Amino acid sequence: TGFANSFVGWAVIFGCLWAGMDGLAANAAGYAVGILVSFILNRHYVFGFKEAFSPREVATFLIVVGIAYTSNATVLMIAQSMLGPANPLAQLPAIAT
Repeated sequence: TGFANSFVGWAVIFGCLWAGMDGLAANAAGYAVGILVSFILNRHYVFGFKEAFSPREVATFLIVVGIAYTSNATVLMIAQSMLGPANPLAQLPAIAT
């Protein structure tokens, strides 16, 4: 699930960059798609839940993702300040975060 989530997120990020989208916006788009893929795959395949999800479950997941995304975006902005806002290599340390 981690590989699938990462692959889809990266594909969206680099596809958006290729299409001319700003680095931070491309990162947000990739993260948004990745959040959905991660939630569905982890819930079903990792944790084995098959019943409907609860609002509390979704809220907890989104809080954790929000913390992770804040870290990711912070690293991206730092990398863009060093490499340039349009440099796709600035995405790499953000992805690693």
